[in-house]
Amino acid sequence: MSVKERKSAPSILYLAVKIFGLLSLCFALLWILDYSKILGVSQTTYSIDNNGEIRETKNASKTLPRDNVVTLRENELKEEQQKEQFKKNLKNEKTVYLTFDDGPTPSTEKAIEILDRHQIQATFFMLEPNMRKYEDTVEKLHTKGHTLGLHGVSHDQKKFYASTTSVINEMNVANQTLEKITGIRSSLVRTPFGSKPNLSDSQAQALTYSGFTYWDWNVDSFDWRYRNSQYVDEVLEQVKTTEKDFPEQPIVILMHDRAETVQSLNLLITLLKDQGYKFGKIQDGMEPVHLH
Repeated sequence: MSVKERKSAPSILYLAVKIFGLLSLCFALLWILDYSKILGVSQTTYSIDNNGEIRETKNASKTLPRDNVVTLRENELKEEQQKEQFKKNLKNEKTVYLTFDDGPTPSTEKAIEILDRHQIQATFFMLEPNMRKYEDTVEKLHTKGHTLGLHGVSHDQKKFYASTTSVINEMNVANQTLEKITGIRSSLVRTPFGSKPNLSDSQAQALTYSGFTYWDWNVDSFDWRYRNSQYVDEVLEQVKTTEKDFPEQPIVILMHDRAETVQSLNLLITLLKDQGYKFGKIQDGMEPVHLH
């Protein structure tokens, strides 16, 4: 073996050791980075607030065992299963949705006070002329976090349902006014006197195509008929029936933004609470209730 060959042998060995060392270092770094993902994993629990909305809560961090690399994946899976189970349980929650049509009116301020007192929120389907007349009330509803929906402009069956164009135009005009007052637009609408039998299939399709979701109700307070506290008994009776006959639907109560209704609103809320009901507000993404 030549002197040149004897000198090259240590160089190859040295290079191999160097490469092996670098690879080992890389694998060690990757393991450390991967392991760091399972350190300080926090658990998430879910709860529902007074408005029927899901809230996520991060609990204190817990360090997982070093030798249990799969714990993170198991924890994530359990978290997803927990959330799905919570959604299923939410369907079984005794939740009612108070909705007020035709406002705002001078009575709306009193309604806001009562809702504030009970720490609940509701849904208001408002008429465009009344929004312009009571702009401060509209802004207050928005600030308080209530859901603002649209009820059109004319509240006249012949005018509103005259054509597909008339339906869309009234909602668009109402939306423009709402945006001018609050800076927001709404996709939630309720057509005057309900969708059945007034709203045609083509008009319903046009609303959907225009980005609107129309809502009816499954509990009619008949406050427009009674004009006194008798509507409270009517609501309580219908809530029981709806809960039995339509268990998959949210319980949506139709009321009107008027003095006689607001006068007994505190009584209605108190009695519903006594029966174990919680209160929610209609939101985007919910499956709408339609008249049959």
